[in-house]
Amino acid sequence: MAIYLLRHGETIYQTEKKDLIYPLKESIESIGLTNNGKKMIEDVIPIVKELSIDIIYASDFKRTRETAEIISNSLNIKCFFTDQLRDVNLGVYEGKIKQLFYSDYPDFLKDFNTRPLEGESLNDVKKRMTDFIKTLNNNQNILIISHAEPLWLLYSKGELDCNGKKKNYISPGELRKL
Repeated sequence: MAIYLLRHGETIYQTEKKDLIYPLKESIESIGLTNNGKKMIEDVIPIVKELSIDIIYASDFKRTRETAEIISNSLNIKCFFTDQLRDVNLGVYEGKIKQLFYSDYPDFLKDFNTRPLEGESLNDVKKRMTDFIKTLNNNQNILIISHAEPLWLLYSKGELDCNGKKKNYISPGELRKL
């Protein structure tokens, strides 16, 4: 068994709206990939093909569903969507300016127990993601398609460098082996 991690392709929240936090309802329903984001995923298909993936699991947000469907349709791999692979729930800050969130929670990336109002802590996300991993079939090659922070927590266990920056952060459209 091997588990591979893929971050969804680019959205307007990495280009035009990079100062804003994704709003939850729109994440589920309407925030999809940009044309460049779709191309990123099409470019990774030959690599995924070589991995002999048996099954794809993806977050149920539109951007991850689109990412999974591009790969699934191209390589004829079964795909399942789950809320367990969703992005971090930042509660009342969703749809707001990132600067406001980090001003109110400057240690969010250092103190994994910090939980914004109506949201979840990084420990909550880490537990959700690792609980999901524990349910997987040990005899399959699996592709997990998710979001930046949840994948960072799985891949590097949330490591920060000496400047407080995320180590081993996964870029949009980037594929890594867990």
